[in-house]
Amino acid sequence: MVLCSLAYSAGQEPVTNAATPAELFHGAEKGGAPAALLLGRMYESGRGTVAGRSMEAAVYWYTRAAQIAESTPKKDIVYVNEFAMEAAHRLGFIYEYGDQGIAKDEKLAVHWYLRAAEKGYYPSQYNLGGMYSQNLVTPPNDVEGYKWFLLAQKQTDGCTYDPQCRFVTADPPGHIKRLRARMTPAQIAEAERLFNEWRPLPLWVSAVD
Repeated sequence: MVLCSLAYSAGQEPVTNAATPAELFHGAEKGGAPAALLLGRMYESGRGTVAGRSMEAAVYWYTRAAQIAESTPKKDIVYVNEFAMEAAHRLGFIYEYGDQGIAKDEKLAVHWYLRAAEKGYYPSQYNLGGMYSQNLVTPPNDVEGYKWFLLAQKQTDGCTYDPQCRFVTADPPGHIKRLRARMTPAQIAEAERLFNEWRPLPLWVSAVD
């Protein structure tokens, strides 16, 4: 997801991609999820920082952004939730693969993906399904994995304008095919039932402890 400009919650200053690191620090320390997310991106990429790339700093700021929604008043939550979900997704990705001093931790990857997936963030729903497909989740649960794929692809159906959206629709790694090949018709039907009954968690509710 590419954000040209970032929304902000009541009482906060707007933050854009053109903000300086000092402005981002100021906004993040005041509880701004957009600023914290951009700091995480900055440290993950190494662009715009004096110290260069730092995954420890990226994880710190992504975690701050992901947690801000839980302490945000309900009336303001819509402004910060998109950024909190993207931050949780980035944390899931970092822990799924490990990177520059951040150890691979599949349990933490599931924790953060689930945080965003339960709110309806389709990239996390897809990646979570991928982890189930590869038997990286304990205990294994093909029904749950297939449910997450169905939810992700529901949001990307007919999508042509966004590369990430097209990737989820096409499923180049073949996760969905792999899952279906080892599922019984009864398991597929159960996953479809769960898919039809699923509702996203309210934005202010934590998906996991």
